[in-house]
Amino acid sequence: MRKLLISKFFLLAIILTMGACTHIEDDADEDPFAIFLNIKNVNQSLNLIYQDTLPLNKGHIESKVFLDVRNYSDKRIWFPDDWGLKIYRSDNNSWVEIRDSMTSFQTEDIVLAPYGDEELRDIGAPVVDPDIPNEGHPVTIRVVVIGNVMNGDVVTDEQAAAYVDITLQP
Repeated sequence: MRKLLISKFFLLAIILTMGACTHIEDDADEDPFAIFLNIKNVNQSLNLIYQDTLPLNKGHIESKVFLDVRNYSDKRIWFPDDWGLKIYRSDNNSWVEIRDSMTSFQTEDIVLAPYGDEELRDIGAPVVDPDIPNEGHPVTIRVVVIGNVMNGDVVTDEQAAAYVDITLQP
């Protein structure tokens, strides 16, 4: 009886180990917006935060939106001088790209260090000014930043992205 019990326990351990080591791709778990952007791991290595507690963030249409982006990966991430920003407006269960009215004064590319790096910055602060007419009702926008992962000092083709949804009031 004891040998049978040990054999069953051993078999159960093997089955559980095999199940834990097997990765099944499940498209239902993948973010549809990440698929739309054609970028893997959106909102995983980067985090984009709407700074709604800042006095400058009024949360209204026709006002600027102040954000923080933080690199949580173990690699540096390069951004173009405009942070690779895209703004989308929610429109009938789809996202429509809209114009950013913000004039960028950034003249250099941006590199965010891995989180906690004491020597280089691991957080940045992009600002957007969505071009949305005030039609008297709230509007939900999705702000996206897109950069490229670096391998040492070389910018790779691997992209990193994050987005945040913000509802602006009239």
